[in-house]
Amino acid sequence: MGITMLPPRKMLTLEVLESHSDRDLFEIVSNLRSPLGLALVLIDNIFTDDGKGLTEYSDTLDETKKIAFGLGSAERLAFDSGDRLAMYSLYQFAFQQFVQSSFRARQGKALEEIMKKILTIDEMRITPTVASSKNKKSEILKKALNNSTSKTNSLLEKHDIDILAESGGKIIIFQMRSRDDTGGATAKPSLAELLRDLYKEELSNEVLYVIYTWVKPKDKEPPQKVTLINKLLSMIDLEDEDIKRKLMNGKVVQIKDNLKLCVVYGAEELIKTLWTDFGISIDEKYETLMKRYKNYLDLLSSWDDLWMSYAVATIELENLVKYGKTNVSVINKKLSELDYLRKINSDECLIDYERCSEDIAKDLATSIHGDEDLIPFNAVGDKIAYLRDLLLLRMVYEHIEEIIAKIKIDNSTQRRIKKIRRT
Repeated sequence: MGITMLPPRKMLTLEVLESHSDRDLFEIVSNLRSPLGLALVLIDNIFTDDGKGLTEYSDTLDETKKIAFGLGSAERLAFDSGDRLAMYSLYQFAFQQFVQSSFRARQGKALEEIMKKILTIDEMRITPTVASSKNKKSEILKKALNNSTSKTNSLLEKHDIDILAESGGKIIIFQMRSRDDTGGATAKPSLAELLRDLYKEELSNEVLYVIYTWVKPKDKEPPQKVTLINKLLSMIDLEDEDIKRKLMNGKVVQIKDNLKLCVVYGAEELIKTLWTDFGISIDEKYETLMKRYKNYLDLLSSWDDLWMSYAVATIELENLVKYGKTNVSVINKKLSELDYLRKINSDECLIDYERCSEDIAKDLATSIHGDEDLIPFNAVGDKIAYLRDLLLLRMVYEHIEEIIAKIKIDNSTQRRIKKIRRT
């Protein structure tokens, strides 16, 4: 068949199984625990009953979806008349609804963990204590509220604080957004309501309230920035053009005794703003920190587990509805016939998972013909690459319980994984 160069893959879910996995890998995995958990749920769905696990989400569609989107009609047509398009629409809508809602929630959790890491690296130079639990948040916030337990509990019950930290007696509250143009009509009031409630209190420690947006638009001012700032100031009935101008320029402003506010976009602006407020000079160490930050983000961006499992799940769900079978069912049969199951479970295969999966994929490709071939790509290299990716996901599936223990997946995600529920 000749030499076929396949695109590389980095599977964090497999790399954590290696006995010599380094500390940096587990640190990255801990930041990505939530999205990796979603990848494991998808992989479990792909391989449960040869892909039938992907159809289970139709059971979660409520009556409002059936009315508002006409899915009640699709359901009747699918199961009463055998309408294939209606069936595909029903299953695909339910599956995508689950994935998209999971993406949003899990992205937020991942970004919070990444920010906690960035704040606490030595080069950041502010050495904060970052709350890792609700009790720790309560302990830190209580210091600013004259040690009032009732006021602290009330604020934490009313508001979802993304990150709460303390450094040198100063309390820092981070409320984060992924982009300037996300969140809709409810985002700006929710960011302002906590500020309003803090503004009403007599604070005993200095509080720095930071609204941080990860992505700064290139070559232009964030279009929603002025709207956000106007909302913040109006919520506390503060009309001050000088304060507004400083906030627009990314400065920290004092809005009352012991309460400061800033609105910043992107890591460069955040670091400069924090350093200025803490009296740290912007010197050559700033470039060192930015280099480490960018290298860290590069590492965090170089993994393939989630997008791969999502893409494969989408393709295989369509195959299941259209043909009544999946590529998963085909390769499962071939793996048994060619006695490859033991090989993909071996330590040797895990250590060199790219080479091993590629070798097996090339052998499998020669044995899949005619109606067995459901791969939606025509080129031979693309077909082999897809088989290789299925094999990688199958390797994860075979070791899913061990991976869950290594990554420390949360209990709610574990409950979603049928392999765990059956044990």
